[in-house]
Amino acid sequence: MIKTFLRFGTVLGTVGLAFALMGSDHRDGPSTTADPAIDITDLYAWHNAANNTLDIDLNFSGFRTPGQAATYDDNTIYSIHINRSATATFNNNTDAEIDVRFGKNLAGTWGVQVLGVPGASSATALTGPVETIITDGPRKLYSGLRDDPFFFDLDGFHAALMNGNVLSMHSTHDSFAGMNVTAIVLEMALSDVTVNGTMPHLSIWATSGRQPSAVGMNDNKGMNKQAADIRVASN
Repeated sequence: MIKTFLRFGTVLGTVGLAFALMGSDHRDGPSTTADPAIDITDLYAWHNAANNTLDIDLNFSGFRTPGQAATYDDNTIYSIHINRSATATFNNNTDAEIDVRFGKNLAGTWGVQVLGVPGASSATALTGPVETIITDGPRKLYSGLRDDPFFFDLDGFHAALMNGNVLSMHSTHDSFAGMNVTAIVLEMALSDVTVNGTMPHLSIWATSGRQPSAVGMNDNKGMNKQAADIRVASN
């Protein structure tokens, strides 16, 4: 399992304090990069205490150049796992699982379906076309092509490795500028995710994998998993 780590902490209240440590997983082995649909690049999360919302952004299929289409695959399942804790001590069990799948209709138009969003009014409340904001109460879903939000001077990093680890990176040079990813962006009520604030610490990670045709949506996710990890904490 290849992991991308992102730590996110915040203090909820009328005045918020937030910090983040982020990691990226854009370069993988050849078997993974050859299958862009399962290749997770980043997982981001943030919340808006004033609006009582939590947003999760799962990105995959990196290094798409302008003109290349978004990556949709009806045999791939993306799962966002949430582990809740009242004390920030996690058991790594999934308390809530959000499953995302893409599919085409008879006209060849791509759509997206999300199951398991906390607080959703029905099992398939978030279903609709890609490249569109789908709304169900406080819950929103968008999936489609987006500019890669990850910022890193990859050229400067390589230069530092070749030059005795002399710092060669520059804050004005983004090696991912102009590159696209396919994004799954979810917004949901923070109170639904945290059980009305009684378990305010969250560990969130995501996996992707091939879905055998004979296996249901909530069964084993298959092979080639990647994960990202998030911590959301409040006092």
